Amino acid sequence: MGRYNLLPVFFIISFLITENSLCAAWTQAKGEGQLILNVSGYKSNKYYDHDSQLQSSDIDFQKLEVNPFFEFGITDNLTVGLNQTLQYWNFDNPESSSINNIRQCDLSDSLNSGLIDSSNLNVFMTDAEIFARMQIYSNDNFVISLQPLVKSPCLLFVNGYMQIPGNDIDYEIRALAGWGFKWDPDIDIGFFKIPFSGQNHFINFETAYRKRSTRFADQLKFDATAGFRYQKDLLILAQMFSTFSAFDKNVEADSFNGVNTVTYEDDYYSVKAQISLVQQMTKNTSAQLGMFHEVAGENAGRGTGMILSLWYSF
Repeated sequence: MGRYNLLPVFFIISFLITENSLCAAWTQAKGEGQLILNVSGYKSNKYYDHDSQLQSSDIDFQKLEVNPFFEFGITDNLTVGLNQTLQYWNFDNPESSSINNIRQCDLSDSLNSGLIDSSNLNVFMTDAEIFARMQIYSNDNFVISLQPLVKSPCLLFVNGYMQIPGNDIDYEIRALAGWGFKWDPDIDIGFFKIPFSGQNHFINFETAYRKRSTRFADQLKFDATAGFRYQKDLLILAQMFSTFSAFDKNVEADSFNGVNTVTYEDDYYSVKAQISLVQQMTKNTSAQLGMFHEVAGENAGRGTGMILSLWYSF
């Protein structure tokens, strides 16, 4: 994979890292909810090629993301929510032939209309996901839920122009399983209490299938979260997010200024690891600080980022 088709790789991964801080399989109690505001920064100048080998590039891709997440319990077993994503993308001196291979939000109309300056590309993007999480089984420690989701078409602001690039509505069905447990009893050594003892911990697994209405391949997702309370008001989160294209699917080459661009292979996967701390500040508010890194992939970017989140429960 050469420099000419590196930019779509970065666009793929930019959509993969918009994961919620913590949703998990549990539903909210009736009349209760939570609001999470995530702010993250991401940078990449490397990528995984078609053979999953790490390659370098002189193109720097940077992204700033603001992600408000809201959910509310309609009943004890049904939670509905909204996940809104606002992103700002920046490239350092991309080539025009590279730009035309951007496909994740389908910018071809903007490119062919001449609205984008190929010497520098700045995009502010927003899309929204609406979901309902339904608890289908639970006991004292274990819960299984299903979560259908609909993603609206993205709205773009490219060099000051607003674009609605196609009717790319996505549909997703997600299965979630969570297990909560407690390390009993409290273990004290003199005046010192052993960390994690006497605290509530959890493990959560999720798998999803996303049907994409555009020419892009559908997606399979596998996510895992382990949450361990170091002490009553401090939670350590270890998370893994992975996305795979469901099929080998090639997008036909487009024409840009009379020049045919290369065919973009939509066969890819990406695995991201994230570690963070969640500090409870008051009864209803917490703050999360963490970092993430893409640890494996194929036809996908490899970058690093940091996330800061504020949680409010009500």
